[in-house]
Amino acid sequence: MTVGDVRAAAVHVLKAVSRYGGIAAPTGPTDPQTSALVQQLAEDDRQHAAEDTEITRERKHCDRMLRSLDADPLAMLAVLPAPPRPTKRR
Repeated sequence: MTVGDVRAAAVHVLKAVSRYGGIAAPTGPTDPQTSALVQQLAEDDRQHAAEDTEITRERKHCDRMLRSLDADPLAMLAVLPAPPRPTKRR
């Protein structure tokens, strides 16, 4: 394979994935204020998704505990720590 063949093959691949030629027109917002707003909204969405995940974890834990209490109401007494013993005062 010659250098020309390699170059032609590379150009063919780049054309196939639409990466050969001029600069593509920008997509999405081009105004700086709009771009900043879009980025802020995306960050808010990520933060809310993380909070929702944490709430779901906590809810699953509570649901398991409630199911176990529903099955055996006295079962939690075995898990709770013993109350502290009173100390004698002198």
